[in-house]
Amino acid sequence: MGVVSNVVGALENTLLGVTQLKRVYRQAPASVQTADLPCAVILQGAARVRQHAAGLIRQERTFVIVLAVQPIGQERWLARTDAAIAVYEAVIQALLADLTLGGVVDHIAEITDDGIGTVEIAGVQHVGYELRVTVVTKD
Repeated sequence: MGVVSNVVGALENTLLGVTQLKRVYRQAPASVQTADLPCAVILQGAARVRQHAAGLIRQERTFVIVLAVQPIGQERWLARTDAAIAVYEAVIQALLADLTLGGVVDHIAEITDDGIGTVEIAGVQHVGYELRVTVVTKD
């Protein structure tokens, strides 16, 4: 079965290839410097594990990727949203370019989000997105 840490590592490797991101965190950081923005934080979400067939276990796990672009209060809202959209699009393209995350998962089943908004990292509100990436592994 795809070990959670392996999937987090594969997501991290994919996100490190997104030139618009300055930093990728494997867990929620205690603080984020403005120089490290835009950044992504990978968090483990819910899972569903079931016997898919005799001897075949299927796991669907959702990972949350928080994309933080700029703290609220800096520049105009439109400039912040334009920057967030550019980062979002680059991240989506990177994920869709390798649906098996380098062979670590069977496939990415779904990517969802609630649209642009505010996300909190290290107690600070930022303009950004919260993506939910559901992956499927089979064993």
